[in-house]
Amino acid sequence: MPRPVEYERSQVLDRAMQTFWRKGYNATSMKDLTKATGLQPGSLYSAFENKRSLFLETLEAYYELNMTGLDERLSGEGSPVERIRAAFERIIEQSLQDPHNKGCMMVNTLLEMPVDDKEVNSRLGAMFKSVEDKLEEVIKEAQGLNQISRDKDSRALAQTLLLGMHGLRVLCKSRPDSKVLQRSTDNLLSVLKE
Repeated sequence: MPRPVEYERSQVLDRAMQTFWRKGYNATSMKDLTKATGLQPGSLYSAFENKRSLFLETLEAYYELNMTGLDERLSGEGSPVERIRAAFERIIEQSLQDPHNKGCMMVNTLLEMPVDDKEVNSRLGAMFKSVEDKLEEVIKEAQGLNQISRDKDSRALAQTLLLGMHGLRVLCKSRPDSKVLQRSTDNLLSVLKE
């Protein structure tokens, strides 16, 4: 009789995600994953088919986790512009508290994976687009309240903010200095002012 599977899938995904996030897809070995998850290779293959499938599932889990945090900030307390700033503050806060200075798993993956990996790049494109859509929604709300000029193109502003978020993540990784990060955020968010 086969032994029952004795693990919590979400815990395994979180541990695998931390490993992929810290080391990258290519540098992460099955040995790294078995050590991180506590599962034997056979159990990992049985549950996730292969390293790539496990990676894609962890990438999705990372995205969901970050979208939840972004949604909380963008739909929380304060004016729409204050909520946008709160989303950027969250990036700085998380980055400065990360002992491994991992940056953003989505950005790291985009930079690591080859251009011809259509599956990964398509998934990442959809993830980035949903962040852009959420930002545009809040920008339009601010325009409705006359906090941002209605003459400004809400989609272009959302794309600029998305670019800024990714740039901020890279800057957090290369120069984790709160003053530099705050000044960069202030400069970026000045695009929202009339």
